[in-house]
Amino acid sequence: HQLTQIQFIAAHLNPTGPKEETLRKKAVLEARGLKAYSFGVNKTTLDKAENRKLFEFARLMGIKVIIVEPRNPAEWDNLEELVKEYDIKLAIHNHGKGSVYGDPATVLAVLAKRDRRIGVCLDVGWVTAAGFDVAKVFRDYGDRVYDMHFKDKKIETSADGKTIAIDTEIGRGQSNYAGLFAEVRKS
Repeated sequence: HQLTQIQFIAAHLNPTGPKEETLRKKAVLEARGLKAYSFGVNKTTLDKAENRKLFEFARLMGIKVIIVEPRNPAEWDNLEELVKEYDIKLAIHNHGKGSVYGDPATVLAVLAKRDRRIGVCLDVGWVTAAGFDVAKVFRDYGDRVYDMHFKDKKIETSADGKTIAIDTEIGRGQSNYAGLFAEVRKS
C-alpha cells in the first residue's frame, strides 16, 4: 500500500522489552522502508521512572509521537517534564463519553496549560460517538493535532434508551468526514 509511516501498539512492539529485541524489530521495519511514526494508546502513571521507559523506547525506535490517555490529571506534570527532556511529542487520545478526555473542552484545558509538544490524537469515531462534530473539534484544536485515528461509528439508541456507538466502515456512519477533510485542507 506504499505506507512508510505506521502507528504501532504494545501488541506489536513491547516498550518494556529487551533493547536487543526492539532494535531487531526496528531493523526489520527499516529493511522494508517502514518507520514507527507513532505509538499507542499507552497507559501512563504517576511514576516518572515508569513513564521514562516509554520515552526511552520511543527514542530508540525513532518514534515521533507517543499517544496517551492519562487517567490521573496529576500525571501531566511528569509527562510534560519528559516531553521537554526527550523532545518527543505526546498526543492525548479520546475514547468518547465516559472517558477522561471524551469532551474536547477537557482536552483544550490540558493543551492550554502545557508545552506545545503536547497535542492530540484525534479519534474521529469516538469524537462522533460522544456527540461532537469532528470538523469543529479539529478546527478548535488548531495546530495541536499530531495524529488521527480514522474510524466511523453509527449512533443508535437501544431498547432501554441507552446510546450505543457501533463501529462501521468509514463513510457509513455519522462522522463528518467531508467537513473534517475540508478543515484539514484549510490547515
